[in-house]
Amino acid sequence: MGARIVSLAAAAALLACLLAATQPAAAQQARSRQEGSDAPFVADAGQVADLEASGFLTPQDAKEAAAFDFGDGSDGNATEASDSQADGSDGSNGSATKGGSIASGVNRLKNAGTAISAYEPEPIAASGAVGLACGFGWVDPNFQGAYIGVGSSAFSKGFSCGRCVKIQCDDTFCSEPGKSVVAQVVDLCGDCYDYDIAMAIPAWQNLTGKHVHYWKDPSNNPNVEISWDYVDCAPFINGTIKMLIKPGGNAYFQAFNFANSIVPITAVQLNGDRLRHSTNHFWEWNPGKAINPKGPFQLALLGSNKQVLRVTFKELRSQDLKVQFKAG
Repeated sequence: MGARIVSLAAAAALLACLLAATQPAAAQQARSRQEGSDAPFVADAGQVADLEASGFLTPQDAKEAAAFDFGDGSDGNATEASDSQADGSDGSNGSATKGGSIASGVNRLKNAGTAISAYEPEPIAASGAVGLACGFGWVDPNFQGAYIGVGSSAFSKGFSCGRCVKIQCDDTFCSEPGKSVVAQVVDLCGDCYDYDIAMAIPAWQNLTGKHVHYWKDPSNNPNVEISWDYVDCAPFINGTIKMLIKPGGNAYFQAFNFANSIVPITAVQLNGDRLRHSTNHFWEWNPGKAINPKGPFQLALLGSNKQVLRVTFKELRSQDLKVQFKAG
């Protein structure tokens, strides 16, 4: 299409700058809805059947989605804990030593494993996660210091990307066993087994109350006993869904990444074509004919809560879609 190919990181940084500079006013949001952005609806059984018949939600989609736990953790054995967001302050009161001993009296959450610290010592920029496995071009400020990588099983072929996780420290190593933080899944941790996780350093230090300097001393990175469960993202995610177009597309192939959704997106349709979900969390469009870059483009997003968002946009570019699924 004659467009210059730029790096994914550069595209995400540009998207973040544009979004930061153009916060929509209420009038602009209303105008966007009039131009084709419909409010979400919750599909009943008949509507789901219609979606399946139209090819939007296929039986294979339903089968794959059923294999993943899209619950909010309410069926676990979680007890009341002091939830705190890892906002970049480490809250530490000592240097790290080796963990690995479960504290007495702690009621563990649904998924038990260990956590190590990883990634950057400071919170990332809004576009700072684009090079990770989920490919997000936007990370909410609440999660720029509170993000994690999960093992391949929990990663669920990328469908866990963007989900919110309550993580509880169950280890005597922690300054306050039973304390919890909320983080967002943005990466696949290749060295994690079962329910082990890799945590951003600010989140890990907030959870444990200890300093780590593993980038200086690899031995100073203890495995800490934790447990975790999925929680509702609605209280933590602000604003609307952001769409990142993968650089390198052409007249016959494009790929899209959707960030900042409060629920997992389970199916995507563009101009009547069902997009294929790849394990790197991009939705691939290969319509079998040349794509007109001038549009218009009619997009539909199906959430795990059976809500459908419809958006019409005029240009094939990374942008804020100005829609969000309904909470609850």
